[in-house]
Amino acid sequence: MSDQDLAPLPEGYRVVLLGRDSPEPEAVLAFWAEHGAVPADDAGRRVHEVLFVGLGPGGELAGVSTAFLQRSRQLRMTFWYLRIFVATDHRKANMASRLLLACRDHLRERYESGADPRAAGAMTEVQHPGLRGHLVNATWRSFTFVGQNMGGDHMRVHYFPGAEAPLP
Repeated sequence: MSDQDLAPLPEGYRVVLLGRDSPEPEAVLAFWAEHGAVPADDAGRRVHEVLFVGLGPGGELAGVSTAFLQRSRQLRMTFWYLRIFVATDHRKANMASRLLLACRDHLRERYESGADPRAAGAMTEVQHPGLRGHLVNATWRSFTFVGQNMGGDHMRVHYFPGAEAPLP
């Protein structure tokens, strides 16, 4: 099964890079506040981490992805940590998977082109119990299970081609 086997977004839905025909950061802040997705004291900092947004059939925000650099003490490598939030009304639209894959592909292309070699891959911690139960689908084929965090969330990493592991 490949990424192409993943069900397409329903009619009218789309995923766009922030800044390219997308809502302004203020709209993301309002979206997070409306859905209680990000604590208010974190939202101002995290809005600068937004990479892609998912738009619904009417052009409304349906989902948001963020990416930030962090070193994994466990793996001794720096990764892009990806976070995805999709509004309840849009979760059956396959938006979370599409946002995750858009981030992975965009960051991998930046790594492979040499434009941004700071991270060895993309890491995600799967908090939603429903997603953890469906990790066999195409979304997760290129993400390797590397353990659980202190909260029991599955940690999965996608290594960028050519990334070198640290010496022992």
